[in-house]
Amino acid sequence: MKDFEAIYLAEGRYHHNLAGFPLWWTRENYRILSGWVETGELVLDLACGDGGFWPFVQGAEIVGADHAPTALKLAREAGRNSLVQADMSAIPFKTGSFDAVACSLSLQYLPPDELGGCLSEVVRILRENGRFLFSYPNVRRDDRADPAHAAVPLESLEKELERAGLRRLAVRSISPRLPARLFRWSFKPGLKLISYFYYRAARAIGRKASRAYHYAVLCASPGFGPKGDIS
Repeated sequence: MKDFEAIYLAEGRYHHNLAGFPLWWTRENYRILSGWVETGELVLDLACGDGGFWPFVQGAEIVGADHAPTALKLAREAGRNSLVQADMSAIPFKTGSFDAVACSLSLQYLPPDELGGCLSEVVRILRENGRFLFSYPNVRRDDRADPAHAAVPLESLEKELERAGLRRLAVRSISPRLPARLFRWSFKPGLKLISYFYYRAARAIGRKASRAYHYAVLCASPGFGPKGDIS
């Protein structure tokens, strides 16, 4: 598993130093996830890091949980409150505590034998009609494995969700894949605009999760009834 404590110690709030393509899709990731949060809800931001997701959420109360103490320290320094240190597979909250659980681009770092335990914990702490919203990298057969990732294809991930009792309601593409040259251009002042126009056009045309760089998933808890269903 990736050592995020070491990363936060060395780089601080590194998400706030993003530029080019990583900045564009990270913002889109947060916008999509926050769009599934409703006003007045109590939301757990699981693997919250330094709290980069929080400014995108309006009208809801957020509690953050992360395994890395330095990440939580940085989050507090940024004005985030209601933070706890916790492992993703042992969430220290009572059953039925939250209306929604959000997890931004973190599930892929869990070893396969821990993913099911994490999803079971998510289901446990969700209230009736609760929702789990998360983002995940698109793993294709031609991808070379990132040694820090234990990511699985969407089909395999959906089986894990079903085993935990989570029902998928929606999948959305977060961003298209950029050709290597345009990815490099996204960091160059003289070429950034060309790369950005390509990114926006590709995002508007290619909305299929199977073609995305990352995708976002909205799931329903086992108690999610027809009255609260989302089309």
